[in-house]
Amino acid sequence: MSNIRRELTLFEQMVFDELAEAGLSPVLFCSASSGSCYFRFKEKGLRSLRIGNHEGRKKYSYKWNLRQDYAMPADFMDGAVRRFVYPFRMHKEMVKHMKNYANKIDKK
Repeated sequence: MSNIRRELTLFEQMVFDELAEAGLSPVLFCSASSGSCYFRFKEKGLRSLRIGNHEGRKKYSYKWNLRQDYAMPADFMDGAVRRFVYPFRMHKEMVKHMKNYANKIDKK
């Protein structure tokens, strides 16, 4: 079930469209009034994507993150899950990474 509180920004819509064009089947889960936006994917191994301009809540962890406040990409382990963070300006690189990741999942 979606929790839509606002319209997508132009940037969020552009990322959504790029994900769809890459065949990743994004599904808008929530566009929060805090300014964050959340996508899920039909391929469960991709988990979820958060687009935001600030730290998210600690109790929620998203595998993929597009952050306005990051200058360089980063990745880290959070328990048993590797998390990826990309700055807004590198959204195309993140989509390519996600596509490659999804292809590896499909081959398993």
